[in-house]
Amino acid sequence: MKITFTFLLSIFFQLAFSQENLTLVDSISQEPVPNVYVYSINKELIGLTNKNGVIQLNGNSFPILIKSWGHQNKQYSQKNDTLLLSPKYQQIEEVTIMPIDYNKFYLELVKSSSKDILADTNTVINGTYFYSMIFIDLKKLDSIYILKKCDLTLVQNKNTKKIAYNYFPRNGEKYIRYQGAKKTKDTSKLSSMNGFIPKFSKMLQYDLSKAKKYKQEFENKQASRDLGEISSFRVKKRTKKYIDKLLVNYIDDNIILFKNISDGDCERPTKFLNISFCIKNSSKIIEFSRENKYQIQNLISHIIIEFTIDDEPYEIRVAQGFIENEFLSKNESLEVKNIDEYFKTIDFSEDQIGLDFYKF
Repeated sequence: MKITFTFLLSIFFQLAFSQENLTLVDSISQEPVPNVYVYSINKELIGLTNKNGVIQLNGNSFPILIKSWGHQNKQYSQKNDTLLLSPKYQQIEEVTIMPIDYNKFYLELVKSSSKDILADTNTVINGTYFYSMIFIDLKKLDSIYILKKCDLTLVQNKNTKKIAYNYFPRNGEKYIRYQGAKKTKDTSKLSSMNGFIPKFSKMLQYDLSKAKKYKQEFENKQASRDLGEISSFRVKKRTKKYIDKLLVNYIDDNIILFKNISDGDCERPTKFLNISFCIKNSSKIIEFSRENKYQIQNLISHIIIEFTIDDEPYEIRVAQGFIENEFLSKNESLEVKNIDEYFKTIDFSEDQIGLDFYKF
């Protein structure tokens, strides 16, 4: 099965002969940098790097502009296979003089951040929404790849306790690609797992106004922090089925990055009737803007689900998010109740051009 899966994924990294892989690497650690935003010289969002720091570009993409929360923004004019990103800040190891209650410290960070976001008078965020999904039949080598994306204006409705959002999309695109031995177009198996894929409205509830979303329970010995111009707070805890890792970066007692990753034990899947499933990996990465009082700037969620139906093995991988784009104009011409309803009005295209926005 592992050989089959590797072979199948390799197909998706070769959509066209004119496309080439670009890898973005941290200049200090020499490790690949995921979720880097790559823009054209015309300030259009080309796409973002996957977990291996890779994005596919065509030969005419350069010059490009690179944006990453932890690295210096930079324009690259010369075509290259690998680009080095310079970290923004140097962190120093904490010297503890008195014991610190990490639970209390974390809750105070959330509380102060929540207070500032609700005091902000800004109510509009412009950016790009995307949803990228690959559904794989691991036995038959059949697969379905889907990409949805649009420009999106989020209009905030604030009260003293929380923020709600109205959606104004435009320029929606929807692509689909079938691959494999049989090239099936059967999506019935996919619908069985849709309930485990987070809705965009649920993701937006991780703005800092809803402090309950950030509730974390951990032992003091599981936490640590680094101090610097940007300080970091970390938690790693293990349960019977999951390993959870939390990273919080903060400045002046306000959170600027929240990253929560959970790795599951798929040796012990959950079983129900003829279905067994396991959430192999899930993550939330949320960046908050210092310029706009720590409101959501970028939000990306990943999930990998392994499951069987009647002992037939499948896997779903989903990447979904919103990336702020300061170059986009405000749009309030078409309001929708949710993003899913909007994309139902758009037909699929089997054109390959749009599928390189995000690659797993």
